[in-house]
Amino acid sequence: MSPDDLSLAGRELVRDLLDETGWAEWTSIDCAANGRPVLRGQPDVGVSISHSRGWVMAGIARDADIGVDVEVISAVFDQPALERMACSLTETKHLQGRSGLARRAAMADLWTEKEAILKAAGVGLVVDPRLASSLGAEVFRVVPGETGISACIALLHRRGDDDGGSRR
Repeated sequence: MSPDDLSLAGRELVRDLLDETGWAEWTSIDCAANGRPVLRGQPDVGVSISHSRGWVMAGIARDADIGVDVEVISAVFDQPALERMACSLTETKHLQGRSGLARRAAMADLWTEKEAILKAAGVGLVVDPRLASSLGAEVFRVVPGETGISACIALLHRRGDDDGGSRR
């Protein structure tokens, strides 16, 4: 699938989630100044889309900002430069003692969590990924890297949100 096909599939997933939940009517997805996808005319519904090598993931949240990330486990997660750029000292220690596919999967899990958090915060990789855990997001591991795919969802509850928001 081309990148355009994957983007279209992500939008279709968002449309399906909106139909399933009834939280909002589908209009269209715009791109905010910070790059975050937003559902036109529906500020109370957060949207996030991710795709990697043919896999597509989308999420919506009501009264919360959402970030999703999916990655196919590959040799990119073996790169020492990625670990130095993305991992705190504690996370680097977590990776020590692992090798091969187990290390690659653990690194992918750390990465997808960080990217989901930074997407939920609306900052992407403008913020140092080592600081992602300090942003206070609620994180859900959807698929662990040991499966060959790593997928994660992060929610940042908006101020004044008494019930914790809802997600799909």
